[in-house]
Amino acid sequence: MTGKEFDFSFDLNWRKGDIGLRGKIASKECDDSQSPEIVCYQRGDDGRETCYTLAFFEKTREGYDIRTVGTRLFDAMNEYHIDYNSFIDAVRYFHDILDKILYLQKIAEEKW
Repeated sequence: MTGKEFDFSFDLNWRKGDIGLRGKIASKECDDSQSPEIVCYQRGDDGRETCYTLAFFEKTREGYDIRTVGTRLFDAMNEYHIDYNSFIDAVRYFHDILDKILYLQKIAEEKW
């Protein structure tokens, strides 16, 4: 490494009830980043648990924007897999985590 190059990564794996956050944020030099996403867990009739993406965070110049995947979020709420308040709480919590990671990245770039 020379000068201001640095390498970091944050593995995101958090779950509360049927809502979770997963993904990996890595520095620009790393190719194994995975967009942070909000997932819904559910158990099928056979007892096997699966999950699917409801929304994902997209990094922009101003921070992270959230985008839903089609109508999955609304379908999950309508089918009572998740409730509105749980989803909003998760978005606020996850967005706070992502803002803190961006802050740490900025500090590392300035100080390194």
